Amino acid sequence: MVNIEKYLARLIKPQRYINTELNVVKKDWENAKVKICLAFPDVYEVGMSYFGFQILYELVNKHPEYLAERSYTPWIDFEKIMRSEGVELFSWESRRPLKEFDIIGFTLPHELNFTNVLTMIELSGLAIESSARAEPFPLIIGGGECALSPEPMAPFFDAFVLGDGENIIMDVLRIVSRAKENSDLTKEEILAELQALDGIYVPSFYEFDYDDDGRITDFRPRKNAPAVAKQKRKFVRQLISLKTSQQVTRPLVPLMRIIHERAVVEVRRGCTAGCRFCRAGMINRPIRERAVRRIVELARSSIKESGYDEVSLLSLNTIDYTQLPELIDELDKEMRPEGVSIGLPSLRIGGFALEIADRVAGVRKSGLTFAPETGTERLSRVINKPWNRATFLNIVDEVLRRGWRTIKLYFMIGLPTETFDDLDGIVELIRTVAKKGRAQCGRKFQLNVTISPFVPKPHTPFQWEAQLPVSELQKRLDYIRSKTRLPNVKVIDADCNQSFLEGVLSRGDRRLAEVIKEAWHTGARFDNWQECFNLELWQEAFRKVGLQPEWYANRERTEDERLPWDHIDCRVNRSFLRNERQKAYQEVLTPDCAIEGKCTECGVCQQTGFSNELATAVSSTTRTGKTEKPQNNFQLHTTPSFRVRMFYSKKGDLRFLSHLDVTKLLLILLRRAELPLTYTMGWNPQPRVQFAPPLPLGYEGEAEIVDVWLYEPVDFPLVLETLNSLAPQGLSFTRLQNVEIRSPSIETLAQSAEYLLIFPAHTLTFSVPDHNLKGLLNISIQRAGERTSVRLHISLRPGEYKNPLNLLSQFAGRKLKMADAEYLSRQKIFLKT
Repeated sequence: MVNIEKYLARLIKPQRYINTELNVVKKDWENAKVKICLAFPDVYEVGMSYFGFQILYELVNKHPEYLAERSYTPWIDFEKIMRSEGVELFSWESRRPLKEFDIIGFTLPHELNFTNVLTMIELSGLAIESSARAEPFPLIIGGGECALSPEPMAPFFDAFVLGDGENIIMDVLRIVSRAKENSDLTKEEILAELQALDGIYVPSFYEFDYDDDGRITDFRPRKNAPAVAKQKRKFVRQLISLKTSQQVTRPLVPLMRIIHERAVVEVRRGCTAGCRFCRAGMINRPIRERAVRRIVELARSSIKESGYDEVSLLSLNTIDYTQLPELIDELDKEMRPEGVSIGLPSLRIGGFALEIADRVAGVRKSGLTFAPETGTERLSRVINKPWNRATFLNIVDEVLRRGWRTIKLYFMIGLPTETFDDLDGIVELIRTVAKKGRAQCGRKFQLNVTISPFVPKPHTPFQWEAQLPVSELQKRLDYIRSKTRLPNVKVIDADCNQSFLEGVLSRGDRRLAEVIKEAWHTGARFDNWQECFNLELWQEAFRKVGLQPEWYANRERTEDERLPWDHIDCRVNRSFLRNERQKAYQEVLTPDCAIEGKCTECGVCQQTGFSNELATAVSSTTRTGKTEKPQNNFQLHTTPSFRVRMFYSKKGDLRFLSHLDVTKLLLILLRRAELPLTYTMGWNPQPRVQFAPPLPLGYEGEAEIVDVWLYEPVDFPLVLETLNSLAPQGLSFTRLQNVEIRSPSIETLAQSAEYLLIFPAHTLTFSVPDHNLKGLLNISIQRAGERTSVRLHISLRPGEYKNPLNLLSQFAGRKLKMADAEYLSRQKIFLKT
């Protein structure tokens, strides 16, 4: 096991590496027949927001013979420490090195994560190329959206999973289990068994031929490939019905704040809206919807087990879920009394309904997000995402009238056939919405606009298109920004160089693997983070390998050209994609087959054997015995009757949680304990709680305090027992006491705090000062052997907070850091009586 505790105090965000999440599964390592580490090529807070990861985690760990753990890309600060001190990359649950697992399963959500994959493989102590890893295990297997155009990463992977992973992963684990029992099998023999599965592609069995211009002329099995490789030239994406798919019932809850803080229920998989730029919509057909009753059951379980105050209805196009009004009514009845709001992804304007927005805003109105993508109705027909300007502006008027104060808009630039008239349409729309918002809401209105360059993606009607050069994309972004410098408007645009690299990698062939490896060797990391992205590293890598990135990104393909992903069958006919491209240039719309009921002949249903699976209504008669109109009058409790003061300690790895992280954790525990919480009033109701002055990062707390307002009395011994049974290791509730509802706040009552800081003796050179610091600080120092104990008694003024290390630094002659100390603790908060 890897011991990382001694490094945590030296990291920017040590809480990324704490392995005491709620609902984490830690199985018996020795008794597991197959061990898989699910690896995400980005930092923890991004990976923990990826729902597909949690589906596979729960599915594998439910099997008695298999074990699944997780790993993420360490941030740059920790990577440097790992390299300098020989620390191997580990799993979060058991902290075992990744090379001890049987499988390392990478999710590939985005092309700009590719270099992070190489970082994780090398930090695991493994060769980055599959051909250099002679031992059968661990097998490195990729899945996710980018696995459907895998060639730029092919040399680094042993196999790719194509499509929905729930069924395939269990078949893979069974083959690996049998292979471990037969130790005579070679790696190639094991991969041959995997290649025999539907939905598995082993790239080392195949090779490409190119002409003098660099275009692919042939894809074929290598000469000495196993027999199964010679039988398969097409690799078909697999899919699963939501009637039988795994769904998360006990979601992992991180202790630190992550990108998406909410419970998630997948209501629908697939999309037939037919947006011509959208890879996800094309590769995930047909539509598979989950039944209303099942969604409500899953939402109830996820909220209870997570303690979150929002449930998000996940799909590519939730607004078109067939029974959405009924689903919202049922969820609202369940969730609103508990202070749980309902979240929807960005809304397609054509499918937007104000009554749905009103229902999801029953608890809190945070903001509405629309994705028109274009500024004109003409260009919307080109991309097959139609919307009507007058209708949309009427929706904006009504949204503002009903109380929303924040609107978000998403646009794309550089789409096929786009002109500056289309850019003017974006400008005019932004200015019009901003004007309406200011007129209705004044300074409280906020319009957030995101503008992203178009990147042609494989398996879409635009896969043959040329991406605009970086200079032209930047010119268009600058044009829009120069005309939308307005009050209450925030425009966020993407880095055109990042979009250029994404365009290169998304449609690249296997030769790009050398470029990726070279860029990574010279320092490319976290290319999807603007503060880390360095285009010069990539340009130099292309020069060294002898390839032209513009040839991949800015070149239009002919429709008869063999593409690097043509051997991956996503079940959508090539002829359908070609026809959709032609219709784009003719500005002809293709209807949504799930809404119009007319087949668009994409080919998916013919190949899969089943068509769109749509949810059916659960009538009110069935539920109640008589027809009823939904009554959405379930109210939060906002009037408290009791105020309870809770005392707790926070020790061990939890000392690396920030104050905001602790706040989040305690609110989750209070909700999971099902306490009768009261809520604030207003647009964004929150539980009425109040915390003592914040504890500095890195400090243990032995007597921390939080006040909680309740609408009913509670049994103190039972509440203590419940909270401690739910709390992660390191957090302990010690006692509760009643407090007058209107008594002063903890912050006002806090008059002083006592800290104990222990350092190695050589780090402190000062003696006890003979005066107090502005009357706020008393210090006592005791040296014993190799340690120096410093006790500080700090007086607090209302609303004032002092960091003990900062105060001590004024006497130490240098700035002290968390890593300088062996032990930091706040032992007591003294309240005025």
